[in-house]
Amino acid sequence: MSASRVFLKIINHLLAQSGSARARLASHADRHVQIDLTPFRINFSITKEGFIAASTESEPEVPVSILLSDALANAGDGPQALMNKARINGAADLTDTLADVFLHLNWDAEEDISRLVGDIAAHRIVQTGEKFVGLTEKLAHRVRERLSLNETAPVVSKPQLAAFSADIQTLNATLDTLEKRLNNKLPE
Repeated sequence: MSASRVFLKIINHLLAQSGSARARLASHADRHVQIDLTPFRINFSITKEGFIAASTESEPEVPVSILLSDALANAGDGPQALMNKARINGAADLTDTLADVFLHLNWDAEEDISRLVGDIAAHRIVQTGEKFVGLTEKLAHRVRERLSLNETAPVVSKPQLAAFSADIQTLNATLDTLEKRLNNKLPE
């Protein structure tokens, strides 16, 4: 599957979960955008329903350029960091709408996971995942602090490390349970 098709599928999935984003985009139906993420180039138009569709339009109304290295380096820092690296030109009204929609698109992971394992298990999986992400962000922040201060004190205390380890074990157990449920629900 091409990078363009993957991008379109992901964004349309997120748009399907956000009626307000689709409504904003729908007001720009039939307009064309190009994202240049060299070596990838993604051309799309906005549909009347507020989704995006592949386009062959050679002259986009809004060209967006971002270096692939910047995209990869800032991917974990959230949409705002990525948008800060992008160069966006063209029609101001469409540019503003696209920037706002892309900044505020959020994945409702719990909704998607609940379709596979049920509401309660999905809620627990998402809670555990959020806790894990929060802990890893704290750990990364402490590592950066310690490295910048050039201190020899431990980055994390033993109780913090033990708690982090316990959280990882809980996440692994939850993922094992999810895998078992998926194996029982999915045809071979």
